Amino acid sequence: MSIKERREREKKQRKKTILIAAMNVLNESGFTGLSMDKVAEKSELSKGAIYLYFASKEELIIEIFWMKMKQLAENINKILERNEPLEKILTEYITLALNFYTHEEELFKLMLSAFTSVPHDVMQELRKSINSVTNQQKDVFVKFFLKFEGQFKYEPVELFLILRGMITSLLMAKFFGSYEKDIESDMILDVFLKGVLK
Repeated sequence: MSIKERREREKKQRKKTILIAAMNVLNESGFTGLSMDKVAEKSELSKGAIYLYFASKEELIIEIFWMKMKQLAENINKILERNEPLEKILTEYITLALNFYTHEEELFKLMLSAFTSVPHDVMQELRKSINSVTNQQKDVFVKFFLKFEGQFKYEPVELFLILRGMITSLLMAKFFGSYEKDIESDMILDVFLKGVLK
């Protein structure tokens, strides 16, 4: 291995170390408690070293957002690509989404705040990222729903927005205290399919 290759590998490892440390800080303190000082302490790197990889706390937050969303998107794609009955695939997707956001509550709240809080640089950049992720997911779901063309009375884009909206609304109610029960995948699937099937 050349010196250049070794340095590249070390850079990737250091960036990964920083991201893992930042996620640990997020889990402990939330996005409002995330600071470069805490990330430096958790990663056992200097604050200056962190700034070599991330110019700001906001840039670090965006990187974490993309990393998490990429992981979610990969898992969604695996489910939607299966050749299985519609109900089984949708149940698995709903369960995946609920589990993901339940474990990533801070991320979910950050996504919501990007559309509701006073705009500033990180929120504007996050809005762009969220819109990009949403459009990628929309394209995947449109392709998925087209496989079942003729079974629905609404267009694939509308189906995607309705299903996503149901999940998001229930998670908001759960996280902000107006819904105390466990959210059941079967309930969402039942309401979704009975409302959209011909």
